[in-house]
Amino acid sequence: MPGIILNWFQSYLCDRKQFISLGISKSSLQNVTLVCRKGPLLFLLYTLMISITVLVNQTVKLFAGDTNVFYGTTLPEVYGKVNKAIMALSEWFYANKLSVNVEKSCYSLFG
Repeated sequence: MPGIILNWFQSYLCDRKQFISLGISKSSLQNVTLVCRKGPLLFLLYTLMISITVLVNQTVKLFAGDTNVFYGTTLPEVYGKVNKAIMALSEWFYANKLSVNVEKSCYSLFG
């Protein structure tokens, strides 16, 4: 099975070509020499893996590049769960060679 998955990723990432289209003008077809890890398919895999492996049993809402997680009803309950989730996410991001944009990260308390 790992061979099948590896072959699928290689076929997705290797020998890719692209062009730019603006109005009726198009550039020539060029080889893609650098692949961005945040391609649409890989992005979906990353975000789904977060909700399946890290934020299990949590209410998670994914939209575009945003991940929202909803916790508990009392402040002590929320505080404990959020701290555990932040540690788990930090480990997951590190293991997958990703980083969090702390300037775009925030929390909200509703009461």
